[in-house]
Amino acid sequence: SEQESIPNPQELSAASLLRLLEAIPLPVYVKNLEGRMVYMNAASRAVMTGWGVQPGTLMPVVYPTLGTPGLAERIGEADRIALDGGVASLEMTLESPDPEHRRTWLSHRVLLRGTDWGDVIIGVSKDVTEQRQVEQALRLSEKELRLIWEQSSDGMRLIDREGNIAMVNEAFCRMVGRSREALVGRPMWCIYPEDVHPQA
Repeated sequence: SEQESIPNPQELSAASLLRLLEAIPLPVYVKNLEGRMVYMNAASRAVMTGWGVQPGTLMPVVYPTLGTPGLAERIGEADRIALDGGVASLEMTLESPDPEHRRTWLSHRVLLRGTDWGDVIIGVSKDVTEQRQVEQALRLSEKELRLIWEQSSDGMRLIDREGNIAMVNEAFCRMVGRSREALVGRPMWCIYPEDVHPQA
């Protein structure tokens, strides 16, 4: 049957696993339970050789050189999660071989038993530097916008789709002589005399 033709990942030979991993465009690595690197695909080699990592490298020796305090402990904890049968996720910012850049990596790792390498931890990483930079820029933009909003001498209010006041700045509160608490959530016409309120 079709189901029976699908190979069990636990029964893949090292050669079959290598062919699969080399086809993956993201950095993929395999290390044994001692922490020694046994395999890196092409994408992983392109990144890790700049840090002096190659097959045979004992990774716990390398972690302290990557410029991130506490990295060895965090990786150790992620490995323990994988060894317990979980999928461990770890985000880490590392010094780049290019001294002008630091790169942020999101890594996932799992335990794979019974390969030709023995029991190993296999990990796949993704460079999320640009994504994190965009998120940081958005946070800064929001902070700057809020600062402009609050420090403006012009009264400003934000109205939601239902016509209620969603947000006001301090200048607007002074202009209408009401507190922020008395305005937010109220209909936008609440600041006008009752004789100009819309009729129900």
